[in-house]
Amino acid sequence: MRDRNVILSNQMQIHFFEIVKMDLKGQTSFSTRLEKWAYFFKKEGLADCSEVENLLLKGDSIMQKAHENYQKFTREDQYRELYEAREKARKDEASRTGQARREGREEGRGEGLGEAIRKLKRHGMNADKISELLELPLSEVEGYLKK
Repeated sequence: MRDRNVILSNQMQIHFFEIVKMDLKGQTSFSTRLEKWAYFFKKEGLADCSEVENLLLKGDSIMQKAHENYQKFTREDQYRELYEAREKARKDEASRTGQARREGREEGRGEGLGEAIRKLKRHGMNADKISELLELPLSEVEGYLKK
């Protein structure tokens, strides 16, 4: 998104945070919920569980629930396999879509080029001159003219 001040809706706001750039080293208390969530996303699964539990979970039922769900998700093979299958399907679809787009563009360029070659021929230009002008092999120009 190039313009960062685009209004998507007057009912919702979206904020992007680069958590990896947030300096949370040595943090022992948090002044905002945002700092707490940033710490959770940066440290959960990487840090010693006691560190996360001591700083985030005590007295905060929402953070406890998030921690429990994370633990459950990573502990159960079925959920992890489901997640991995969904990610693979998403990547495969993106790959198929990208390939289809590339093929469509190539086909469109070919059709546009063919139309331009035929138009030049209708205006009296011979195949040799068209080949020279468009910097294409003569055989390719002739192929478009036969279609």
